[in-house]
This record gives sequence, structure tokens and C-alpha cells, in this order.
Amino acid sequence: MLFYRIENLKGEGPYINCCEMSLMKWLELYDVFSVGDNRWEEYMDRHPSPGGKDSRIKDCLSYRTNGEDFIFGFNNLNKLKQYFFLKEEIEYLSYFNFGIRVYDIQEKKDSYFVSKYQMIANKKLISPIEYMSLTEVFGEIA
Repeated sequence: MLFYRIENLKGEGPYINCCEMSLMKWLELYDVFSVGDNRWEEYMDRHPSPGGKDSRIKDCLSYRTNGEDFIFGFNNLNKLKQYFFLKEEIEYLSYFNFGIRVYDIQEKKDSYFVSKYQMIANKKLISPIEYMSLTEVFGEIA
């Protein structure tokens, strides 16, 4: 099975990384969710927290596994593009040199869990097989 993950060259994801500005701070800076902007509701619907709507992942991280062994990603590029849909998000990822790493997952018990929104995979059981630029997936970035 393939696992698609947005990460920088250090293997860090877009939410927990060493960038000097967090993704949410970037979105605030560009006033993405200003009063009267209906994108906040859509954003939250597409970005459920592991403790919220994505209960399958929450259950897996909390009860069945050591959550520290798992990283977040997607089981296909369509889900990745549905999750990261704001122009400003893509600009942040581009600015801080993120790309899309494709991994192969060892098919073992509890090596991965797929939910409606995201997927988690045991980082000890994945092997990188390809790297794609954001442009390859999202097209030209402003």
C-alpha cells in the first residue's frame, strides 16, 4: 500500500516542524479566516483533528498503538488535495520547501489505519519510494 505525506527535507510534517512560522500563524498573517469569510467552516470540515471527527485514527492512536510511532498522511493524492486546498496553505508549503514523499508500507498488523480524511502509518514500517514537488501535484504555485 502507498502512503502520501507532505513533508520537508528533514521528514517533518506541515504542522510540527522547525519552520520559523507555523502554518496556522501563516494563515492568520494573511487573514485567511477574517470575519465574514466562510472558508473557516470548510477548512475545519476538511481538517478534523485526530480527537474529533476522525475517531478511527483517534482510537488507534489512543488505545491500540504507541501513537509516537505513527505519522499522518493520505492513502491517495485526491485525499491529500482535498485536505490541503487553500491557496495560502500551498503557498506556505512551497515557501518552506515542502514536497510530497511517497512511501511503501509493509503490510503487517497495525502498520497503518485509513479513515475518511487521513491515514496514519507506523514510521518504522514505511520505506520512501518517490518524491514529488508540490507543482507536480497542485500545478503552478503563485
